[in-house]
Amino acid sequence: MSARGLVGFLFAIALAAPGCAAMVRRWEFRAEPSAEAGLGLSVLEATVKQDVVHLELSLRNLTEAPLTLRVDAVELRADDAPIVLVGDAPIRLDSIGERLDPRARSAQVVLAPGQETPLSQVFHVVGHDLRRHPSYTVAVYVVTLAEGKEQGRWATLRLSAPPEAPVGERI
Repeated sequence: MSARGLVGFLFAIALAAPGCAAMVRRWEFRAEPSAEAGLGLSVLEATVKQDVVHLELSLRNLTEAPLTLRVDAVELRADDAPIVLVGDAPIRLDSIGERLDPRARSAQVVLAPGQETPLSQVFHVVGHDLRRHPSYTVAVYVVTLAEGKEQGRWATLRLSAPPEAPVGERI
């Protein structure tokens, strides 16, 4: 290769490398905390890589009394696609019964007023670039236990990609 060709090649690499957002291997998604019926849900960290989403969430007791709860499911829903991710297995929207298998229930947690508990979840998918979605909905199915009765509800929040993240099919 001639010196001129080598300089041109290096110049082309220098132009492409620093500004190429598609070369970024992971994005930190953001979300506003949500509060519903005495329970707060917030994101401590949300890292989206090509085939893995790692979530660090926090559940907080916003009531004036101790709260006993159990988390039965954590879902990640792509807002622009009909895919729902639960742990390592992608499922469709019509299979709700499979998500709430009683054998897979987590341990109970007792939270004092104002106390919070961390919740970690990893979603893994092969053959689908998870970075291409501009937003996700995180849904946590929380069961509160009081006086021998169980009451379940979904706590949700919306994850958004940073403005510089490329979206769409060709990133």
